[in-house]
Amino acid sequence: MKPSMRTAIAWLAAPAAALAMMAATAEASRAVPRTLTGCVENGVFTTKDGYDITVLGQDNQRIDLNGYNGMRIRVSGSLLPGDRFYPKSRIERIGSCR
Repeated sequence: MKPSMRTAIAWLAAPAAALAMMAATAEASRAVPRTLTGCVENGVFTTKDGYDITVLGQDNQRIDLNGYNGMRIRVSGSLLPGDRFYPKSRIERIGSCR
């Protein structure tokens, strides 16, 4: 293949690759509906998979979970990158942490 042909292909492929990367980034930053289950210890909600979740209210302020200390809870809502979670249901107490 001639160098000029390689250059032309590279110029055509670069925008397509950039668009694909932007689409993947946009998809990854969307809210994902989830129901999370886990324990609250010292006001920190940790899912059963071991992720510490920041639970935020409509005003983007952290929700005080200290009232659920030692409790296993379940809640539905929207999960965003950075493990930020916006509940859409009431927090359900389902037992104590083991």
